[in-house]
Amino acid sequence: MRAATLSATLALAASAARLHAGPLTDGTQLFGTGFPELSAAAPAGPANSWLVVADNELPRLGLFNLASFPASQSAPALRSAQSGSLEVDDLEAVTIFPWDIDGDAKPEASYHVFAASCARTRGKGRVEPLRDALFAIRINPDSPPASAFPDPASIEYNRTLRSQIRSLGAEHASDPWGPILRNSVHSPGTQPDAPNASLSTESGLNIEGLSLSLDGSSLLLGLRSPLVNGRALLIPLTNPIGALGLGESQPQPATLGTPTLLNLNGLGFRSIERDPSGNFFWIAAGPASSDDAPFQLFTWNGNPDSPPTPVVSPAASLATSRSPEAIAIAPEWPAALVFSDGGSKLPFFRGTAVAPPPPPSAR
Repeated sequence: MRAATLSATLALAASAARLHAGPLTDGTQLFGTGFPELSAAAPAGPANSWLVVADNELPRLGLFNLASFPASQSAPALRSAQSGSLEVDDLEAVTIFPWDIDGDAKPEASYHVFAASCARTRGKGRVEPLRDALFAIRINPDSPPASAFPDPASIEYNRTLRSQIRSLGAEHASDPWGPILRNSVHSPGTQPDAPNASLSTESGLNIEGLSLSLDGSSLLLGLRSPLVNGRALLIPLTNPIGALGLGESQPQPATLGTPTLLNLNGLGFRSIERDPSGNFFWIAAGPASSDDAPFQLFTWNGNPDSPPTPVVSPAASLATSRSPEAIAIAPEWPAALVFSDGGSKLPFFRGTAVAPPPPPSAR
């Protein structure tokens, strides 16, 4: 993470009403401590006045009251609650899934869905089983801190993303993306958990984006890597209720559809989130490798034949200069919050409010 001189800091207002009324404007600065490798963020709670965050180095989630963010970059935002230890490693993505249980077009329950799926190896080269997880939880910020998150023992994990992505690639071996996806889960000629399995940052599977589709029927998995001829892969998961094990069922194997290849100027997904209008997506894109390449923000109308549109504004430039890892947006917010991790040098995460440009038209 590159250090940046911060010339101005605007504090969020002390109440949800004031928070939503105006201070959260283009270029607003946010700061907080405790999750220096912030990798995912989403609104939570009544009026979306809370923020839930994940850290890719910690198997825990944190909950913050947005109104508590301080004016000083060195002052901590007070974490209201923290989850217990989760059975997951390298958690990189979160989105909100509204579940319409009775089909009346009025969701009766809202879940936060998290994903971790990375085929890169650690230690002696063995692929980590905990780096393959999809799960949904309900968060209640109004509860006492000890019960804001569910008991970790009650969480059902779906650990089929890696195997289903490999199968999807194998079934489409004649498509340019098929062999690349198939071989992204483990090196050709090796078994998935072989001690000497070796995948590079660029060739190994790494899901860092997760969003609800525009029509609300699917979840979309945005891959940081691998790229296909310089384009980023967006894979639809078409059975979210079954895959998440909502209701009385156990999590079922993920059903995956044909990927969309997006031109993000040679970058991969770091975050994707549906705008509250339901008309377009926000995308944070960064290098597929560990190279120090420029990051970019885009909007996209969801049409596979339409290229994403770069977001051009002073606030967007500020946000991308900090290597953004997460985007959070809510109907009550006049701007999207674009978060960067602090890295090893900074004990806080940083966020910039970026006002939405005119929505990209469908073409």
